[in-house]
Amino acid sequence: MRLKLKELTTRLRDQLAASEPVPGALLLIVERVGLIHITGIEVTNSHKPADCTLWMSYGDFDEWLDGRLSTDDALMSGKLGIRGDIGIAAAAQPVFTEAWSLRGQ
Repeated sequence: MRLKLKELTTRLRDQLAASEPVPGALLLIVERVGLIHITGIEVTNSHKPADCTLWMSYGDFDEWLDGRLSTDDALMSGKLGIRGDIGIAAAAQPVFTEAWSLRGQ
């Protein structure tokens, strides 16, 4: 993974400033990397309660960021775990996609 968690958090924060707020609280946990918590347009690396929690292994997360693993394939294969309101994850997906597309620039 080229970017550190801090950079990804910053890119998400910047992207959310120009996007619609996430409708609820989302927690993304990445094994061996850390976590990202989003509430509306606030993005932190704090472990806070969430309406939707996503989790992935480090390797799967790296493939997901690089576009080698789609969200649908990750969900169907069990590489992406989800608990809670899947609608929040769906609403946040464009924000993640845009922030990740800035990766390596």
